[in-house]
Amino acid sequence: MPSCDQKCPENCKNSNCSDFEGICYGCQDESKYGNYCNQTFENIDELKYCSKVKQDGKECIECKNNMYYGKICQKNCSLGCEKNDKNEITCFIDGRCENGCLYNYFGSLCEEKCDGCQEKGCDDQGYCKDFKCQEGKYGLKCDGNCTCGVK
Repeated sequence: MPSCDQKCPENCKNSNCSDFEGICYGCQDESKYGNYCNQTFENIDELKYCSKVKQDGKECIECKNNMYYGKICQKNCSLGCEKNDKNEITCFIDGRCENGCLYNYFGSLCEEKCDGCQEKGCDDQGYCKDFKCQEGKYGLKCDGNCTCGVK
């Protein structure tokens, strides 16, 4: 509390703030930031894809429409992500795809592609599900090129 007769700013989470300065220990509304949780970030260009920010106003907690990721929601979700029912590619703030990877994509962000597998594609580690490679390919991930018979 700022002093015995003053209350914490109304935007402080759980009306919790420092005794003398009245600085909030968290913001009630995560679309606000600053010491007193009274600043908005909508007009800050580098935070234009954030829907919620940390109290310091320098990092996003959540990105708009979950179509971006990164510290300030500056990166697009991977094109290897499976689309949602609205036909949108969505991901979590750490870049992991919300709906998993598209066929023949793998990796933590669905950014790697496995082109050499037959029919069943690959698992989340890139190994062919049916253990069968396309002609001219070999290996557990069918990522090797056969050079047999080449003169």
